[in-house]
Order: sequence, then structure tokens, then C-alpha cells
Amino acid sequence: MSLPGLILQSVERHPDKAALRQGDLSLTYGELWSRIQALAATLRELGMQPGEKAFLLCDNRPEWLICDLAILSIGCVDVPRGSPSPSHELQGLLRHSDSTVLIVENPELLSRFGELPPLRAVILIEGEAEGALCLGELLGALSGLKGPPQGVTADDLATVLYTSGTTGRPKGVMLSHGNLVANVRQALQTLSIYPEDRLLAILPLWHAFERMVEYAALTAGAEVVYTDLRRLSQDLRLVRPTVLSAVPRIWEAVCKKARIPRLLLGAGLRWRQGRNPLSLPLFLLGELLAFRRLRRALGGRLRLAVSGGGSLPLEVDCFFRACGLTLLNGYGLTEASPIVSVRTPDDNVLGTAGRPLPGTEVRLEGGTIRVKGPQVMMGYYKDPEATAQALRGGWLDTGDLGSITPRGHLVITGRAKDTIVLLGGENVEPEPLEERLRESPLIEDATVLGQDRKHLVALLLPRDDLRLLPQRELEGMLRREVERLVNGDPRFRPEERIVRFAVIRRPLSEEHLEGEPLLTPTMKKRRFLIERHFKEMIDHLYR
Repeated sequence: MSLPGLILQSVERHPDKAALRQGDLSLTYGELWSRIQALAATLRELGMQPGEKAFLLCDNRPEWLICDLAILSIGCVDVPRGSPSPSHELQGLLRHSDSTVLIVENPELLSRFGELPPLRAVILIEGEAEGALCLGELLGALSGLKGPPQGVTADDLATVLYTSGTTGRPKGVMLSHGNLVANVRQALQTLSIYPEDRLLAILPLWHAFERMVEYAALTAGAEVVYTDLRRLSQDLRLVRPTVLSAVPRIWEAVCKKARIPRLLLGAGLRWRQGRNPLSLPLFLLGELLAFRRLRRALGGRLRLAVSGGGSLPLEVDCFFRACGLTLLNGYGLTEASPIVSVRTPDDNVLGTAGRPLPGTEVRLEGGTIRVKGPQVMMGYYKDPEATAQALRGGWLDTGDLGSITPRGHLVITGRAKDTIVLLGGENVEPEPLEERLRESPLIEDATVLGQDRKHLVALLLPRDDLRLLPQRELEGMLRREVERLVNGDPRFRPEERIVRFAVIRRPLSEEHLEGEPLLTPTMKKRRFLIERHFKEMIDHLYR
């Protein structure tokens, strides 16, 4: 079955039920499908053929899903990206993806592409630009294709998701309709979502995790309501969601804003974990003063809170348990569509990422997590070498380090590959940043870190003859270099800024941790060992 065909089943069951809402705009399932079919017919009239690609640059709004499902309905492929992407990255990915149609949210974002390659059409979701079609006019007549998608099979390519920008080597993850449909069904087998549920969507839709959660919600017949960080607190109270998915950074922000004393949190956790009678008085005080108030601030109806897109700090995990909120941590990656495992309400073990989804196999090789299942990608677009490295015998090498508990729960312990995933879910390739910093005549080596943290930091090794300078003088010189080479360079994205750094006095080649060298024989950095070796120094950078 194709992904649009899966969504159509909900349309047929609930044509008059609310599907998508943003501000004053609300669409029923029937209205949503009419717009999808109208755009699908237009794309076909523009000459798009099955297998052709449409580049989609748009942030969260109902039109994103309309464009996405219209493209997929005619057997074409979408290549989504979000507004934080810099111009050079957008220009490079548009060409690398071989897209023949460009759909952009507004004229300002369109201007980032500069001179465009030959395209069948440019479509603007809002606003006007010379030579561009207006999405509103294309949907105005609402006369589109009739019936279910024809000729689209589970084996057909559905989307190409780039996991890194052109500051590194771009890798376009190819996911088929079968990959996406399988992951939707796996998720719904594990997490019960009902037509009565309301999902408040905060993560960007081009993020694989949010995209899958919304597909699952629509397949279940639930309502999806869009918000953003500025309106989140207000919309939580107004929308009163029953389902909310977010990255660890957002859950951490909730903890800090609540400011609940540790004494009450400890009592709440002990009571909820084991009904410890000694904790009851403080637990009741916590309920009276804090826990109940927090649950009301989150809408008062939150049934499923799901964390993904990065490792969930144990402190945050315990906070929500203490407050009586069901926070379900999961693990995944874009190459797995993206969900591999997730905790469930009746099997919600703190500190773990839950059990693998139905039909998903997980094994460890040298501590590295490998995954096999129907959601595993087809490969990397136009990159057979990277595909061969990642997929061996049907097993996906995730590049993540982990362990499996005796009860079968997956625990993520680090990353074997270099891609850094920040707490907000942003993927950052550290090597281009390090190469840029090494261009400085003052810096011999640089190591960029930040896995599961809010922002990036760096360990800088100054040139040999500078290492004896007074600390303050040396740090001032290096700070100017960081600002000049990285933070002040518009080619780097906001999440690629080096917020703080520390000076190290010896090369990494001379450092070891418990006898293990911090560099491989080919001088590649073993980041997970570097993080452990310099833990105290790194922790200080985040204080």
C-alpha cells in the first residue's frame, strides 16, 4: 500500500471529522483529501512523471502535508527542507536531488535559491513572485484526481531526506512507501492513538520524527493542531492535547520553567515508583503545590508524551515520572523511517529507549547498534559507496552505541559515528567546523562536541609556541578566531555556532582513556572516548 492510500482509509472513515488545524484554518479529512487531489492533478498537468522529485521548502502548516501527499499520490518523490537551511545548502541540495519542481513557502525563502536550474514549475504557498504559480489558485477549483492513488506501490521511492548539509557530504536517505507505511503501522501497534485524540505539533515537519508521528495520527483519525515555540504555552492550555511529541530540549525547558524543588521531585518519584509510605506526605505536598499545576499547564489531558530526536537526560525522565506524566522515550534515525524502539505506558522503564517495534530486529556488534526491519531505508541517493557501508546483509549500521537490558530494553550509550545530534534534534557534522578552525594560524587542532546537548562547544589545541601564554590572553586570541572563522561565517547554520570552548595543552594523539587511545590508527577522533576523557572540562562549559 502507498502512504496516501493509508491516509485515504481515514478519509473514508471520518470525512467530516477535523484533521488539521492552524489558527483560524481548520480542515476536515474530506477537505484535506480534496486539496491533495486537486494539487496532484495540477502536478500531473505540469508534466511530472512518476519518480520525478519535488523540492519542498516549508515550515509547519497544513499546506505542507497537502503538498507532501499530493506529490506522493502521483508516484513522485518529495525532498523536504526547512527554513533554517542556509542559501548555499538549499542551492546544492536542489541540484543534487535532481528536483524538477520547487515548492516554497514564500518569496523570501525563494530568494535563497539564487539562480534556479531548469524546472517544470515553481509554486509559492503564499505571496507572489515572477514566474511562480500560486498554490491557493491551484487549489481554488478543488477539482482533482478521483479515487485512491493509482499505480503507486510499496516498493516505490517516496521521499529523499538529507541528513547533512553541503558543509559536509550530503547524504539523501531514500525511504519507500513501504518503509513509511510499515513504520506507521509499527508505531500504532505500539502506541494506541484514537480518533478522539488531539496532537499538538511543535517539531518541524521536515524532521523525520515529527513527520512519522503526524502520519500515525492521521492514520488513526486523530486531529493535528500546529503551534510553534512562541505560542506553545498558550496553545497547550487552549488546545488541551492528548498527544504531544517533542525533542529532549523542549522537555528539558519544561523542567526548568516549572522550578519544582528537588525534595518534592524525589518524593514524587519514590511514591510513583514503589508507593513508599514514607514518601506519601511530601508526595501529597508536591501534588498540592506543583505536580497538579504542571499537568494543568500542559493542558490537563496529556495522555501520551513522546520524546525522540536525541537521547533523553535521565534527570528529565525522572522529573516527568515524579510529576505523574507519561513520558515515553524512543530511539530512531532517519535511515529507519525513523522509529526503531519506543517505551509504552505499561512498559515505561526509565533510562531506556524501550523495546524494538514489532517486526524490528536489533543486535549489537562491538557495541554498535544494528537494525533490521521493514522500515530500514532503500539506501542513500546517488551514493552507492555510503549505502554499502551502512547496509550489509539487510542490517543497518546505525553508528550508535548501546546495550540491551536482560528484559530487552534498548539503552543508548553514545555514538560511534561523527554526526552530532543536539538536544533540539538538529544534525551537525563536526568535521567541516573543525577543518575551518584549523585554518587559523593559532589553532593546531579542534574538536567539536555537543551530542545530546543544547549547543556546540569545542576543545581547542593552540599552536605549540602559544601554549605557555597566560590563560586569559590565550583565550581572548582564540575567541576572536572562533568568531571570525565559524560564528561570523554566514555559510554555517545557527546550530553550528561554537558557543563556548576550552583550551587543551596536549595533542589528542598523546591522550588515552583506560589504555584506549583517543585517536584511531588512521588518526580519526573517537568522540565518545574524548567526551569521557574530558568530561569534567566539557561539563564546565555547559554550566
